[in-house]
This record gives sequence, C-alpha cells and structure tokens, in this order.
Amino acid sequence: MPPHFHARRQGTEACFTFDGELMDGDFPAKQRKLVAAWSVLSTDELEADWELARNKQEFFRIRPL
Repeated sequence: MPPHFHARRQGTEACFTFDGELMDGDFPAKQRKLVAAWSVLSTDELEADWELARNKQEFFRIRPL
C-alpha cells in the first residue's frame, strides 16, 4: 500500500494519499479539498510518521486543520 493517512470527520473515516487524493472511504468534496490542503501543509510530518510506522514504531498524531 502506498504512503497514506486516515482522516476522520463526524464518525466517518477515509484514507488519503500524501497528495490528498481519496483512496478509500467517503468524504464530501468540500472536506476533501480541506484534507488536500492540510496534507500539503503537513507533508514533513506525514513523511516522518510514515517512516516510523514502516519501522513498526509508534508514530505521532498530527494536529488537525
């Protein structure tokens, strides 16, 4: 599976690529745009957490938008 992250909104969860593209789940278009913007702002943290997760280490929660 490519690098990705999970986003939650009002009881729903979706999976996105680091580019902010929806991989799995269902988010309204407006929220998908916000997630895409957040992923650009959070690229460094996403990449660092991905590396930790790949090495089976605890990763950090990234502050939401």
